[in-house]
Amino acid sequence: MSFAAPMPTWPPHLPRLFPQLSAVQISQFLDYGEYQRLCNLPLITILPFASQNSRLEEMHLGVGLSKLMIRDLMLVRNLSTRGPEDSPESLLESVALLREEKDRTIFISGETMIANGSYRVELQFFAPSRQEPYAAVVHESDFATFLLRLAETIARTCLGEVTEATRHMWRFGRPTCAAAVARLGEICAGHNRRAGTRGPLVWGLCQREPNFVVALNELDDELPNIKQVYLEGLRRDPYNAQLCFLLFLAYWESRGPQPEAVQFCRRAIELSPGHGKAHMCAPHAGDKSVNMLLHSDLGYRLLPGNTFAINNYILNLMENNAPPEQIMSLGEQGIRTDPQDPGNYDRMIEICIDLQDYAKALSYAERLLGLFEPEMSPRTLECLMQNPKRAAKIRSGEYLPASELRGLIGQLRAKLMR
Repeated sequence: MSFAAPMPTWPPHLPRLFPQLSAVQISQFLDYGEYQRLCNLPLITILPFASQNSRLEEMHLGVGLSKLMIRDLMLVRNLSTRGPEDSPESLLESVALLREEKDRTIFISGETMIANGSYRVELQFFAPSRQEPYAAVVHESDFATFLLRLAETIARTCLGEVTEATRHMWRFGRPTCAAAVARLGEICAGHNRRAGTRGPLVWGLCQREPNFVVALNELDDELPNIKQVYLEGLRRDPYNAQLCFLLFLAYWESRGPQPEAVQFCRRAIELSPGHGKAHMCAPHAGDKSVNMLLHSDLGYRLLPGNTFAINNYILNLMENNAPPEQIMSLGEQGIRTDPQDPGNYDRMIEICIDLQDYAKALSYAERLLGLFEPEMSPRTLECLMQNPKRAAKIRSGEYLPASELRGLIGQLRAKLMR
């Protein structure tokens, strides 16, 4: 990784990861052959290696191990592993319910055991084509060896290709001991991500275990110095694809092309070609002269059931003048998948207005207003806050979603009365 001095037009002190490339070239990194390969990657979701019957210390270790394995499996180039934010912290007993939601996904769970100074995980692989799970066991006394064997067993069971380069990358970002992994699991098991209590405890762990960079995923991304924290984490673990994606989110300002932001999506995808979120978000900051529709398409394919991926795919299809029927079908799919996400209602309103079908546009607008009034749900607010520019306007009171939407509803009603 090159950490050469940034160009004068870049934010101060921000590394330029691709100093030999122009701003336009940074956005050019996906050809059609690679796109076709990535379309068919197996989809992997790693759950905690614990059950309701696990002893507390084993449950904590099993939760922490799952976080580290997400990082490691992302580096297997012929698998698409979901990030920690999209991997439920659900125990083994919940797999049956999760499988109904994402029929292409291989769910990986199991149970962790600690005995006589050794570590054992009894893995279970729930594949979409099988009623009964595959099973595998990893058992080692040396914790570092245990971690390597655990990652390799998961990868190979999912038909992942593990090379010497993969094993080299798996040696970075390591904790000093099993207790550090168990501590991360304890924090995650005891503190909901949205409650705001997880971050300070994780930060204490990061201070004691600076090379255990996976823990940074659990920090509050609104910390004032989060960019510097993430950059230091990337220096310590240059093969952390998820951290590259978090750096994109930290620098993205929703203001058009941002090569200094999209470079992090590019690096994430170089490390983890099946990183669905990086593909989904790269077009947000890509150069406008580069058609990045294939990235949006991959975001949609690699993140089934993700309404943000559907919404972003629709936006790029609209920019590429896709048929209205395709866009409307996707919009309805997004609304069915998550009725509380306002984004796909917005897309349906836009396309209906473009088609001059004002009655249908009004119907979607009135349904959307029901998400904002009389009280906005936490899920709807969470979706609105994904865009940093809009989030700032909501916090300042400059943007009032219900008020703005009522104005649009009045305009649509007026058109229908003419």
